[in-house]
Amino acid sequence: MTALSDLYRKVTSVPEHGLMLRSVAPLYSCFGVNNFYYVRVTSSGHYSGLSSHDSWHEYFCANIATIGKSPFLKHPDLVKPGINLLKNTDDPLLKKTLHTAWHEYGINFTLNIMKKIPEGIEAFGWGTDFNDPRAEERQLNDLPLLNQFIHYFYEHNQKLIRLAHEYQVDVSSFLDTELHDTYKVAVKNKKKLLEHLGFSAVLSLTSRELETLNYLAHGFSAKYIAQQLRLSPRTVEDHVGTIKAKLNCQTRLELIRRTQEIASILFVIDDVITS
Repeated sequence: MTALSDLYRKVTSVPEHGLMLRSVAPLYSCFGVNNFYYVRVTSSGHYSGLSSHDSWHEYFCANIATIGKSPFLKHPDLVKPGINLLKNTDDPLLKKTLHTAWHEYGINFTLNIMKKIPEGIEAFGWGTDFNDPRAEERQLNDLPLLNQFIHYFYEHNQKLIRLAHEYQVDVSSFLDTELHDTYKVAVKNKKKLLEHLGFSAVLSLTSRELETLNYLAHGFSAKYIAQQLRLSPRTVEDHVGTIKAKLNCQTRLELIRRTQEIASILFVIDDVITS
């Protein structure tokens, strides 16, 4: 059994998986969606994912090496956020995978939405039980409602999503290895620059704390930050307290000023390293 197959077994054997299937059931009756999936790929090359189509998910996990250039099976630095039309590919392996999905599993993969997160990238996508020249067009027309469903799905399946993250699998060998090596060098250089400029405290911040810091730098309230990060206001306040302690700030005003300095220097460093 491969590590990904083990991930599949673990996320489908818990009661929360049944709750997830029930939560996505309306997608089929309303939009003909017979496969809704969630994927996260971290900058370190670790994959975690969920799917409402068990047999396809099992196939994917067992055959990832032959799937082809799926939009999310890339290093996150190579991924462009936004909408991906899956059939818009020249990769023969991916075309074969899409053919298999339709002819053997009845899934027509249409599109997915990818977004950058502190850990790497997240993707939410759909497959339908209809396959015609206007399938993607209808999905795009339904996108506002499907986007609302993404928020609903994320909110109501947090326990299962956390479990998938806990059992994440290293798939870096399937990603762009040259880019992965470049990323590791960039991280090393970034740490050296931060230490040299006197911002070594930033290195102690977690990815979620860094994301919170960016919102703080713009003066947003804990309530607004909580909405954007899909967290409770209490959790955000805990993050703010931790950031304040790590940056050795005594007042809220001092914290805002410090976060603005850090956000600015991080922007400059990222621009220098990636240019």
